[in-house]
Amino acid sequence: MTNTVQKLEKLLKEKSTKKESDIEQSRPDLAPKGIYYKIAMALLPNLHNRLMEMMDRSVQKIEDQKTLVVVGPGKDVLPYSERLETVRAILGDANIVLMDYNDKICREIPKKLEEKGFTNYYSLENVVGEFDPREKKNTVFIQAQNIMDGYTMPDDSVSFIDMTVAVHHATQYEEDIYKFAKEALRVLQPGGYLHIGEGNADMKYSETKLKKIAEDVIKSGEEKVTVTDARYPFAKAREWYFERKVETGEDGEEGVSAVRTDADEYFDSTYVTITDTGMVEIRAKDPERLYSYFADENKGGYKQISKISKSNLPLSLERDTTVVLPFIDASIEADYQGMIVPVRQYYSGKGGIIETTLERMKDPEDREKFMKAILKEQSDAERGLVEFYSTTYMVRDNLEKAGFIVEDSPFTTDGPFANILARKPGSSDGGEEK
Repeated sequence: MTNTVQKLEKLLKEKSTKKESDIEQSRPDLAPKGIYYKIAMALLPNLHNRLMEMMDRSVQKIEDQKTLVVVGPGKDVLPYSERLETVRAILGDANIVLMDYNDKICREIPKKLEEKGFTNYYSLENVVGEFDPREKKNTVFIQAQNIMDGYTMPDDSVSFIDMTVAVHHATQYEEDIYKFAKEALRVLQPGGYLHIGEGNADMKYSETKLKKIAEDVIKSGEEKVTVTDARYPFAKAREWYFERKVETGEDGEEGVSAVRTDADEYFDSTYVTITDTGMVEIRAKDPERLYSYFADENKGGYKQISKISKSNLPLSLERDTTVVLPFIDASIEADYQGMIVPVRQYYSGKGGIIETTLERMKDPEDREKFMKAILKEQSDAERGLVEFYSTTYMVRDNLEKAGFIVEDSPFTTDGPFANILARKPGSSDGGEEK
């Protein structure tokens, strides 16, 4: 038995015997490690400065009462907590909505705002469910809400939405960027603005890999495939449904492919689960046939693959054998070029996250903590976990497709980031757009 197979079996055996609380889970931010604040202060000043400039010139064009919505502020509420006077100069008596998926973070935000003097000017209010921020003034609303579930504000009710270093945590899929844009378009008043400040990197290969696995399952001889993507721990697992499609080419030969369908549920299906540890578990009607196809260098070409007996798996699995493989396999050229290379360029390449941060972070202890945290994050990203950055061009395309007018998208001069500013068509004063 190879070392790889032994490691896979050990991993699944541990998963079946340990309590969930005993398993170290990857989290979608560095905040729990206690170093995020210092990383952000070293890495993101250029991104934050441009955000403030964009917000200043945008909000001045809006004549109605103003409301700023910040998606994913984190417990440190950067950059706003460090720039109270700038915020007040830009927003005046506007309201602010701080919306974070993590209810623990939401409970910590009031203390941070009080420390920074916000309570001298703003009332703080926790909100649950639907609310209209226009009903009050000089108020900071704090809401535990996952952007995947949309905004709970009425149509045309906010002036400026800021999603800085938040989108890449929210979804693995490009189609959701479009979904976020459409929902932002709904709640923004005519002439309102959306700002997205993000890393410029293509880490959406995992979506391509997911579809390839489904197609290889079909080509191995299975008829239907249900893929459950459980990598994102703070939202319901996404399910995809595929079925076999046979087409005859111009040369007369039949070709087999997997076609995604809109089925609500498949019965008598092969089940593929992508776990939050970066593994793929496949329960097929004929696991021996599937394994032979996947392991064949001239067919599936999967390098690190094993068959795990039911005795080593959770009791909920119904099959006698499950085929297991890593979701992203660096020994497969397509995986290496599609995922590993862009991730390493983003983190470890020239002008990447690590180089830029270390140039500015002088304290040896902080540098050590940073390296430990960032290398764990890079490792997660290479396995297709936690970090799902998109290129600036992909974000722009989806904003325009949703109906926004993209006004600006400059890249920062330090680090692989960009500020994207988009406007909802129309005029906030109710007149025609000029």
